[in-house]
Amino acid sequence: MNILRTLNHRFLRLRLRALGSALLACGALLLGGSLAVGGPGAAIVAVHADSNHGDFWVQNAGTDPKAEDPHLDCADITLWGSDINGTTGTFEIDLIDPSGSGVAYNGNWTYDADTAGTQSVATITIKDLKAGLPQGVDPNSKLHFKISLPIFPNKHKTF
Repeated sequence: MNILRTLNHRFLRLRLRALGSALLACGALLLGGSLAVGGPGAAIVAVHADSNHGDFWVQNAGTDPKAEDPHLDCADITLWGSDINGTTGTFEIDLIDPSGSGVAYNGNWTYDADTAGTQSVATITIKDLKAGLPQGVDPNSKLHFKISLPIFPNKHKTF
């Protein structure tokens, strides 16, 4: 029984290795095809658009831009950005469990690419944030949010 199990495991590992090699070859062909169709710039743009360049975070307004603060006071919020690949965009603040769910606020941000570095890109007033809460949510309760910017499709911050 153990010999049969060992042979099955070896066979499965060999098939997985062959599958991995085939997927790698397909990826190389697709990249080569994109270079042939769109030229060398097409691949660079695709890689650059999906890069993890830059960051954003939130802090209470009036505080220094040090780092993400997940425990904010019930006060205005500053959205900070650093080394962002863009100059304007949108963001969304969603209510998350245990507070509930739904969009609480949508806004716009602006980043000065000429200045670069860390900048305040938007300010969210607590009045506007609470006004956008879904119906039935107590604005005086302890609230939990998630902020996301479409320019960073794989990043979000909770507070």
